Amino acid sequence: MDPHLWPDVRSQLPDLQNPDIYPTTRFGFARGAEAVTYVDNIRQYYSTLQLKALTEDRIQPPIDVTELFTSSTEFPLPLAL
Repeated sequence: MDPHLWPDVRSQLPDLQNPDIYPTTRFGFARGAEAVTYVDNIRQYYSTLQLKALTEDRIQPPIDVTELFTSSTEFPLPLAL
């Protein structure tokens, strides 16, 4: 597994609290599930900020469309059948 990819690391972190595995690791027991929750929350917040930035970076049209239609009488009314 690639240690630089979050999905690979995410799948292995909870094993650090498994009593069958953590005695064989370099630093022993760790609360891996808490680390997964923490990083998932940060990634979710970052995604929210990216979505917010999309609306702020939107290019405005070169003209104001409301200037084209100054009153509602310019629109033809549908004919009653």
